[in-house]
Amino acid sequence: MNLNIGLQKNDSPNGYSTICEWLKHDGIYEKINFFENFECEYVDVENFNKFYFFPINGNNRDTRCLSEEYFFGKYLSDKVINDASLGNCIIHLNWLDEPYVYDDKEIKRLNNFLYENEISWENILFTSNNFSIKFDKHTAINFAESSIECDTHYLGFKMIDDNIGDDKRYSIFLSLSRTPHNHRKSLVKFFESYDNEDIMYSALWKDKRIDDRFHWPNVHNEKGMNHGDKKIDLSNFKQDPYLNTYISIVTETNFDNEVLQVTDKVFKPIVNLQPFIYVSSFGGLQHIRDLGYHTFDFIDESYDLIKDEEKRLRTIKNEVHRLINLGLNDIHDIYYGIIDVLRYNRKHWLSVGRYRVIKQMEVFYQNIRNKRTQS
Repeated sequence: MNLNIGLQKNDSPNGYSTICEWLKHDGIYEKINFFENFECEYVDVENFNKFYFFPINGNNRDTRCLSEEYFFGKYLSDKVINDASLGNCIIHLNWLDEPYVYDDKEIKRLNNFLYENEISWENILFTSNNFSIKFDKHTAINFAESSIECDTHYLGFKMIDDNIGDDKRYSIFLSLSRTPHNHRKSLVKFFESYDNEDIMYSALWKDKRIDDRFHWPNVHNEKGMNHGDKKIDLSNFKQDPYLNTYISIVTETNFDNEVLQVTDKVFKPIVNLQPFIYVSSFGGLQHIRDLGYHTFDFIDESYDLIKDEEKRLRTIKNEVHRLINLGLNDIHDIYYGIIDVLRYNRKHWLSVGRYRVIKQMEVFYQNIRNKRTQS
């Protein structure tokens, strides 16, 4: 599928006249251009008279491009505004792997801009990684499910062999985290009351890393949240935390209910044959089920149904404590008793999950083409 991507200037992001920290050059079209079925051609909008997409690439979850002071519409050329009013381009605001959080003032500001310039809402797109937003112009997209493999830095990931043997492992739980969100800080404080044989965890903001016996080493002796440059080859190391633990405690970036963001974190234990407790927003685990993955009867997963955030986190802690009290031997037996479920999840990712966003993008852009053909 060929897509024309409009650029207003080559030396700055669309939506502003100079480089600015709340916008960036690369966004959704740089991502999908890697997909085999897509080819994105970048065009100079001032000298282009066919239909094109005009991306406004938000930096992480920064929405200053919609603020009163930095509103992107003030920096669009007359050509782009005219093309949008005639339906010759679609302005596409995107936050790629981060969530857009709906703000009524921002949307009213955008609506006024569209009205003043006679631009239809049909020529506006919002996309981000937020599956709980109630905004009909927004489409939730998760690129993270397709791109979890990275073997070049400390926080990287490598896929274990399917033949894992049945040796006893060192710890019951594995939890990996880098940045100090409140739910993570609370959990790490909770983890500190247990032994390493109970919970193997990293908390890079506290400079807490996993013992090199069980995890590839911190080759560059980095401190804090730094996680390595591109000179580490994880294939050189036999250590792997997924082979030394049984259950992952996956702490998502977001825990509050305003945002349901699904990152690569939850797919790593899926691919590496581990059951998991999903420390996410309300309904996060159900979203994973809706993607076709199976969850686990031996874990009390009622936490996912609890809207109150403090109670949900407390329930998760109680379940971790209960499973630890079962002991390493019982957890070992439970793990191998559900190995068929774990292999199903891995196979589902390999055959469906890693390609899901590609299929979604094909349908997404084909629907836009169909609408334009019918209008």
